[in-house]
Amino acid sequence: MLSRDRVIQVLRHETPDRIPVYAWVKFNMTPQIEQVFGSVAAFEDRYEFDFAHIFGGPSTFSESAVTALRESNGGRLDPRAALDLPVSDPGMMEDYREIIAEIRHHKQERDRFVYMQTPGSFEVVNSIITLEAHLRGLLEYPEQLRELYRRQTAWSCAFARNCLELGVDMIFVADDWGAQKGLMFSNDTWWSMIHPYHRITTDAVKARGAFLSLHSDGCVNAVIDGILDLGYDVVHPWQESAGMSLADYHDHYRGRFTVMGGLDVQTTIGFGRLDVLSTLQSALTSVLLLGLDTGATRLYAAIGDRERRRMFGSWMTLSGAVVVPVGLSLALFRDPVSRALFDSTAYSAAVAFTGMAVIGATVQLVALTALRNHGRPPAFAGVSVPYFSASHCIVEK
Repeated sequence: MLSRDRVIQVLRHETPDRIPVYAWVKFNMTPQIEQVFGSVAAFEDRYEFDFAHIFGGPSTFSESAVTALRESNGGRLDPRAALDLPVSDPGMMEDYREIIAEIRHHKQERDRFVYMQTPGSFEVVNSIITLEAHLRGLLEYPEQLRELYRRQTAWSCAFARNCLELGVDMIFVADDWGAQKGLMFSNDTWWSMIHPYHRITTDAVKARGAFLSLHSDGCVNAVIDGILDLGYDVVHPWQESAGMSLADYHDHYRGRFTVMGGLDVQTTIGFGRLDVLSTLQSALTSVLLLGLDTGATRLYAAIGDRERRRMFGSWMTLSGAVVVPVGLSLALFRDPVSRALFDSTAYSAAVAFTGMAVIGATVQLVALTALRNHGRPPAFAGVSVPYFSASHCIVEK
């Protein structure tokens, strides 16, 4: 079976001879792959890739125009100022030379299914005015944003038609809407501000008889029915680490659209685990110190030496009585805590270490507060340097 036919069977919810193979490695693993295989192309051939994700071509707004406008507006843009940006011509075919070469390499020479990325209106505006200004603009400048979306959508439709005429099999609309627990805006905003412009794009692509894919990181559960209404054939990536249940997909949506998945770097590769545990350790330490570091510093100048020694001794005793049970609980109940945080017991040892780190960090902070107030910089450095060195070793591992 040809690779392209294999992918099309999956998109039509049929059963292929095997699951199609693809990995997005060209932009982040090229040096490593070249050391072993000589080239990314050789790697793709070796593992019989079935489809290819093509990037490139013209941009809606030139980078130089965006930079110039941003500088003329004091370094920041809002939706009103962004309306002054000129839209590029998507019909300049010299801008498609790399796309044509990629289609020739993957589709004509290797019979792979090829799909072309085009930006969605929300994502493009983020790149111009920043995400924060964009989200604020949804409330303050909705009409200006609608005009920006309209311009981007018209450009994307023309770009998509050109790519389809060149032989692309599927248009891949990249438009990140999701955060870790839900949309970055309300459902009503999505239906009133996002859906109408995606409808224009999806209708244009479907009119050409092509396949259509949506990319959005994060959790988009709230608008799955809207995505279905738009007619997307594929949803990517269906991020389980953001609450997108694959079981729910199988129960409710299998046969209605296809999920294009892969390795979730937040779970499979382990990205974010250290951040979660480090944040947990810092938060527990801050809470369990009870704000006494600030209180001790303020009292230090108002009391005598004897009272100072008693104060720090009492603080250390109180902190130990509060912190040690918490740290030991993390160590003792490491398996359930690991499951609660990561849906796995693979990080139980790290959870236990975090419990011990909470105890150690609390003792260290009490000691550093005392040394700082006593004016003993060599001892202060002697306590600080080993701690930071150990932290660096942990991060490196």
